[in-house]
Amino acid sequence: MSDQPCTQPSSAISDADLLESFSVYLERRGHRHQVAHRYCQAVRHFLHWRRMSDVSAEERFDRRMVQIFLDEHLPACHCPAPIVRTRKTVRAALNQLLMMTGQPRLIPQAPLASAIIEDSVSVFDGYLREVCGLAEQTRLSRCRYVREFLTTLFGTGPLLLEQLTPGRLIDYITDWASQGHRRVATVMVCALRNYLRYLRFDGQVSDNIGEQLPAPAQWPLAAIPTALSEAELARFWAAFDRGTPIGQRDYAMARCLADMALRCHEVSELTLEAVDWRAGVLTLIHTKGQRVDQLPLPTVTGEALVAYLRTGRPSSASRRVFLHHRAPLGAPVAKTTVRGAVRRAFRRAGLPWTGTHVLRHTVACRLLQAECSLKEIADVLRHRSFDTTAIYTKVDLPQLAGVALHWTSMPERVGTYLRTRRALGFALVIEGQQLERFAAFAEQQGYQGPFTLPLALAWANASRTPEGLGPARRLEVLRPFAKYCQLFEPDTEVPPRRLFGPAHRRLPPHIYTQDELAQLLDAAAQLRPTAGLRPVTIRTLLGLLAATGLRVGEALRLKDADVDLEQQIIEVRQSKFRKSRLLPIHSSTCGALAEYLTVRDRLLGRRPAETLLVFDNARAITTPQADYAFQQLRKQLGWERPLDGSAPRLYDLRHSFVCWRLLAWYRDGLDVNRKLAHLATYLGHAKVSDTYWYLTGIPELMAIAAARFEQAVPAVEEERP
Repeated sequence: MSDQPCTQPSSAISDADLLESFSVYLERRGHRHQVAHRYCQAVRHFLHWRRMSDVSAEERFDRRMVQIFLDEHLPACHCPAPIVRTRKTVRAALNQLLMMTGQPRLIPQAPLASAIIEDSVSVFDGYLREVCGLAEQTRLSRCRYVREFLTTLFGTGPLLLEQLTPGRLIDYITDWASQGHRRVATVMVCALRNYLRYLRFDGQVSDNIGEQLPAPAQWPLAAIPTALSEAELARFWAAFDRGTPIGQRDYAMARCLADMALRCHEVSELTLEAVDWRAGVLTLIHTKGQRVDQLPLPTVTGEALVAYLRTGRPSSASRRVFLHHRAPLGAPVAKTTVRGAVRRAFRRAGLPWTGTHVLRHTVACRLLQAECSLKEIADVLRHRSFDTTAIYTKVDLPQLAGVALHWTSMPERVGTYLRTRRALGFALVIEGQQLERFAAFAEQQGYQGPFTLPLALAWANASRTPEGLGPARRLEVLRPFAKYCQLFEPDTEVPPRRLFGPAHRRLPPHIYTQDELAQLLDAAAQLRPTAGLRPVTIRTLLGLLAATGLRVGEALRLKDADVDLEQQIIEVRQSKFRKSRLLPIHSSTCGALAEYLTVRDRLLGRRPAETLLVFDNARAITTPQADYAFQQLRKQLGWERPLDGSAPRLYDLRHSFVCWRLLAWYRDGLDVNRKLAHLATYLGHAKVSDTYWYLTGIPELMAIAAARFEQAVPAVEEERP
């Protein structure tokens, strides 16, 4: 039987002959026997309806006839068994019959965009391809969001681009994000910005409103990467049946993912020419970032590819490595096929499904265990930024363990603005309270009209600390809100930057000595009531801050489940900028925490504690409560306010932790520069440069710096002519 489509079925072709031809057609396309049998029953049902209905035998068989059968007959079908009535199966079978007879397939039932919108999206796609150079998958995604946006705003009517005002755009984004789409809101806003930039590039709009759209909150590298252990990896490999062609294919695809850290679309797009068998090199073309990459081909991966190519791969004119073994037989697989193969293997192995990216994480973690540098891991994973690879320091527990220290002891506009920003993922807790106070101030003044600079200055100068940073910080809170108001009210006046000088000033931290820390811990044990939980809880809090460098709020939010004393690990969840991290702690810290838990549980009895650190009411400690206790201790110890006007603070324990850690590393002769990335991760910083804020020139560190400088000076002098 040839591969050409059959001629139109008519009275010259009997139903039996048509069914036989259809069965052969399904077999050739690689459909499984059970599927082909169901499809034949569905077509037999259609042919029975055509014989029994008023349809003329000479009437043309086409999509219209099939649609009548699906819409009018099938819902009220009483044909005798055996027949198939499931609409999804019948529709799929008749689509195959239409394809066999050279007819176009049934039109999807999803609502379509108007021709005007499709024309605009088509030209936009060309702009993304020719001007921006974006890959096909990226263009498809952005065109889909733009098509949905235009259909929502204009429906089937004309494109009235003058109606694309900031207000309509922000209303659309806020409504879209508030419906639970926050995870992909960034991609949607990026697509709209691209489209608005294209409209201005094409001269269809004059204002650059795309750059004024609010961006959703993004917290990169916030999660802890998960990886498979060696035992889980062994169960994963054992879940593939390498005795079948499909099993060989799936195993080879999984090997490419887990051995070479390829992405799913990179595996599906591998070609036969991509492998240089003599050199043992795999060449990836048009990868993420539109680059050409070359990777060494591991032996076990090459063996899996050879086994599939020799005995498993079906004959096909396609140059892709991985092909379909069922309908459409011999066609290249898509990335969804790769993902489905891995997911089925996870299910057979009894492993929880977390996505195929866990295999890339596994490669990175195994390289970490082999003591490869982050630069080498970034090269294997083909990351463009070193900061992307730095997420794996979160699971480099041996190195993170070296960071741990020994235990030593404004009305409506404000509401709309806040709802919009919070729908995009921003918390705005303190800023929201400040803006609500600004709104109340404007109401008390009886002010009406747009946001103006005199109003902002009046509120800023009403700060309780007019000579300090209060006015500057108030203006800093008002600037984003004023920019938002300017989108709707052009007369809005945005306060200029630094009108009152800088809004933030770094207070010189107090670096505690070991004696001062001991005095602080001893004084904490004498807090009242001495027979209650307050003294031991405050003492434990102080020691925990000193030994781990935790932020005060992070320590107060810890729950019992976050502390694993057996593994000596503390898990900090959803902290600043929604980042989570794992903190290995010293054994002495574990001992002190275990003693505290024993005392706490004895004093609380059966009352469950809300958090790890509680007072006698078993409720979580608030930051003001912790600050008040520290002020009592400072007064008790007679620590006077220094000449610079700043007194020792509870937060200074975090600064002290950094200095102590650096000092210990220097004294141990370690390369501190190589340790800074892990110190930054331990502190919960996204960049190493954020950690520099905590570096203070204490005498001990300055002495080490002077000694290192003296050692370097003679070498420089010797090199002079």
